[in-house]
Amino acid sequence: MKHVKITILFLFLLGKLNAQVSIVNQKGTVLSVDSSKWGLSSPVSAGNIFNKNTGNVGIGNTTPTYKLDVTGKIRATDSLVVNTGRIITLNSGSVSDSIVMVDPSTGVLKRASPNAIVREPWNIIGSPPLTPSTSNTDNVYITGNVSIGKSTNTAQLDVKGRVSADSTISAPNYTSPVQTISGTWNLNLGVYAVWTLATTNTLTITNPKAGMCGLIRLINAGVGCVINLPSNSKVVNGGLGKVNLTQTAGAVDILAFYYDGTNYYWTIGNNYN
Repeated sequence: MKHVKITILFLFLLGKLNAQVSIVNQKGTVLSVDSSKWGLSSPVSAGNIFNKNTGNVGIGNTTPTYKLDVTGKIRATDSLVVNTGRIITLNSGSVSDSIVMVDPSTGVLKRASPNAIVREPWNIIGSPPLTPSTSNTDNVYITGNVSIGKSTNTAQLDVKGRVSADSTISAPNYTSPVQTISGTWNLNLGVYAVWTLATTNTLTITNPKAGMCGLIRLINAGVGCVINLPSNSKVVNGGLGKVNLTQTAGAVDILAFYYDGTNYYWTIGNNYN
């Protein structure tokens, strides 16, 4: 009977010890923690610890003002989850409306203005709180340049690659640039050009793309005026790569081409007046 009582007492004490919350200091010494303040969730084997107080918990400080108030850095090897609300930062003791982002080079959380980042789905940026757009139908804009497929730009919209549109592309204020050339026609600068000819002239075309068309207005020099086209040129009506210019000083001829990626196909209109 005595053995049974001892066994029951031992098991009771063992259960009580297992239910206690303990910590181990840097020296390996097991220290007990006030069980009225801390507890283990059920089942104990899950290893979850919780604080029983209704107040705040401080790490690195003795006067916490938030549920978890940490003086120093916080490290996480997984996600930081916020069920409701949003992450905010403190600036001189007051809450500033800002977004917390991760620096990809250091992994450190940094504060950023909501106006400085792009979000998906799109939001209307205004006075806090941010207002979500309605099914992405709100108008959005940017006052700077936008690049797609490249990191630099020279225009309001600079695209590296093809642009696809299922409707008309409208450019009501577009004016096509007309290059004034003296022998070299750079198609990157426009497919329209004007050239005041000398007596003997050679045309060089740079940056052609398959499917391009171009038009050049020639102002002739007079009798004996000739123009040598690029070697891969074919001229209407069997011109064998040569065009007949109007042999009058100041006369205007128009040359037009289509480029298929290999050859230029030319037509000519003479003596516009």
